[in-house]
Amino acid sequence: MVLDVIDEMRLLQPSSNIQLSKKNPDRFLRRAARIIRKGWGQPSVFNADTVVEELLRQGKLIEDARQGGTSGCVETGAFGKESYILTGYFNLPKILELVLHNGVDPRTGQRLGLITGDPRSFDSFQALFDAFKKNSIILWISRLEGAISSNDFMQPICRHRFYLC
Repeated sequence: MVLDVIDEMRLLQPSSNIQLSKKNPDRFLRRAARIIRKGWGQPSVFNADTVVEELLRQGKLIEDARQGGTSGCVETGAFGKESYILTGYFNLPKILELVLHNGVDPRTGQRLGLITGDPRSFDSFQALFDAFKKNSIILWISRLEGAISSNDFMQPICRHRFYLC
């Protein structure tokens, strides 16, 4: 069914991929090949057995490696067991920089983060880390609000969803 959706919508973003192994039925591979030969570059194809081997080499447990896969271009990961960010859209070092400058971007002079106080007044690493966590949460929520707006996200999904019903 997912292959049908990829085919019908010509889904380029988020990118899609299939994980092939010795256990995939031939009909699955044939269906994926019919979509791929249309020439619009999706879905990508990865060798699931090799992905599991790579995750094991990284020190993952076999159970986690089997639940993992690829995302982005070719990054492998144990989904749900680790957090890796594939894009530069959420810049954790920048958040630390904002905390160290009381929420102000030292490059632009703009206030982008929370006012958490002068870091020289923090009495412990925990105080610094708490300020970092607060800024991370608020900036992550802000990022999500920007990504999930009614004009950019919900309206097109609802229109297609109701159209398909």
